[in-house]
Amino acid sequence: MRTSPIVILLGSAVLATACSSAGGSASPPLSRLVVHVGLFGGPMRMDDHHMALSDSPDPGGTVTVHGAHRHWTATENAAGDATFRLPAGRYSVTNSCGAPRAVTLTAGTARRIAMQCDVP
Repeated sequence: MRTSPIVILLGSAVLATACSSAGGSASPPLSRLVVHVGLFGGPMRMDDHHMALSDSPDPGGTVTVHGAHRHWTATENAAGDATFRLPAGRYSVTNSCGAPRAVTLTAGTARRIAMQCDVP
């Protein structure tokens, strides 16, 4: 039994239409959030009378972002930055020191916030 080229062409068109309509519900792009944690304070240095720590990084520290139904945790790099890829929404950001910070993300955007840790 031979299949005519018209039947094959018609079948291909139906399949292409079905596939294109099924792909219409793509999820929105994620946002990028960079949280910088700086250490401040400590004893006064004798050489220049500044604090021992002035926006010093805290490599290996953790930052957690809390959403409505889940949370994400990242480790700070050598520069004191923790990076997240998150859906748009409202979040609370915490680290091992300091008060939580509220942040709102818009789909597909990048945002950087700084958190200060005071060291006695």
